[in-house]
Amino acid sequence: PADPMLVHNINTPQSFSSSSSAPSSAHTSYEDQARCYQHWTLSYLSPLLKLGASKVLVVDDLGRPSREDGADVVHDVVIRAWEDEIRRADAATRKLREMEARRRENRVATAAGSKRRWWWHRARRSDGEAPERALQVDADAGATSAVAEGNGPHATAAARPPPKPKPKVIHPSLSRAIFNAFGKWRIFYAVVLMYISALIAFVPIILLNDLVKYFEALNAGRTYDGWAHPWAEAVGLGLFPLLASLLQTRHMVIMQHCAVFARTGCSTLLFRKALRVSPTGRARTNTGQVVNMMSVDTNVIMRFIQLAGMTLVTPLQIVISLVLIYNQVGNATWVGVGFLFALLPVNAAIFAAVAKFRRRVLKHQDARVKMINDLLTGIRIIKFYAWEKPFLGEVGNVREEELKALTTLTLVMLVGFTAILFAAPIIQIILVFMTYVLTEEGALSASVAFTTVALFNMMRFPFAILPMGFLQWIQAQIGINRMQKYLELPELTTYVVDGKDPDREDEQDAGSISMR
Repeated sequence: PADPMLVHNINTPQSFSSSSSAPSSAHTSYEDQARCYQHWTLSYLSPLLKLGASKVLVVDDLGRPSREDGADVVHDVVIRAWEDEIRRADAATRKLREMEARRRENRVATAAGSKRRWWWHRARRSDGEAPERALQVDADAGATSAVAEGNGPHATAAARPPPKPKPKVIHPSLSRAIFNAFGKWRIFYAVVLMYISALIAFVPIILLNDLVKYFEALNAGRTYDGWAHPWAEAVGLGLFPLLASLLQTRHMVIMQHCAVFARTGCSTLLFRKALRVSPTGRARTNTGQVVNMMSVDTNVIMRFIQLAGMTLVTPLQIVISLVLIYNQVGNATWVGVGFLFALLPVNAAIFAAVAKFRRRVLKHQDARVKMINDLLTGIRIIKFYAWEKPFLGEVGNVREEELKALTTLTLVMLVGFTAILFAAPIIQIILVFMTYVLTEEGALSASVAFTTVALFNMMRFPFAILPMGFLQWIQAQIGINRMQKYLELPELTTYVVDGKDPDREDEQDAGSISMR
């Protein structure tokens, strides 16, 4: 089992090298041996880079991976988090069903009380008949009419009321279990670093605008009081990008660890489930689907986590860029905003098409892997009866369908993301400058032009990352849903345990097998 101190360090943004139980330097990765400033500058990779400059690197030159990426550590933490998530979902389901049962009982009691008061008032208005007797007669008549209408025990199947809806079930969330196991505060810390880096990235553009205005005033013979001294602003043009790069690098390192953690955790969960799933659960899935989940879906989740932080920052970058552009070109900015809103239906159509064809590709992949597994299982029979060519044709047909789906998905991504979304900032800046020249009386100055172009260039990265992030999110959602359904399949009942016989306290043999 993993060291508790080591497992605790996973959920904190501290380095594993601070743990007292860390292995010796000879068996520790470069990252685990690094100091604090080396984690921020990645200077612990310098020996490896120097070695790579002198020879071709092999696997042994890379050293051991980081301790927090080890499968044994990840397995223990993820298993506990997934079991906690199952218990949380079961408790929430029981609470929901209890609330529904109480609401149902209250509705029945309220309806029964209202019906009884109605029968009582009707009995009091009867002609000289005792209220109790009239109530009983009317109740019997109501029960008889209920049987005749199909609500009684002798009602026909066609006249019976519709069956009750299935009770609601709250399913455990695999994504919540993974993030809780890795550490929510560590992910929050990484996202905060990315947000600060995104804000700092706008400072050089503001300094550039101030410098250009200073040189314009200098050429015109005017005095200009800028934000700071021109030489200080020139130094800031180099320092602020460096600081933003350090913050972004630290963010990417943490998210990379999270991505590896999620991939390893999902793989271990799937492997553990494959060993425990019952025959009933196996009947609901197939080998091809399990293999694809272990190989394809886990990689998709890893790629999504790598882009998640940058995708979350893109709306803030776009909004700040538009505000700064408005300060430069005024109302011409709204032409660019209108162009962005015009792209929303196009984006929705592209994402819907990508999700559709992605599901189709996964379906064909599952069928192909299942067929290959069946062929390998029955290869002896195929050889005995010389069925190689017919089965080769079947495999070719399935593979051809998969290639068609992959080709369609690739074309949608190529046309949708490259030809439309990547070209959007270029078209947008042309529309904004055209509107500015036609509507504004003054000429387009150098400070306005340089600053606006710099802001639009900064918007290119968010426009490129945002659709890619949404695409990875769609694919990750599909993969997580597939894995959650598989992990919720029924398991075998454990009836043999290793250890001492619970009925014999004097048993000393620790290797005996007892029945439970």
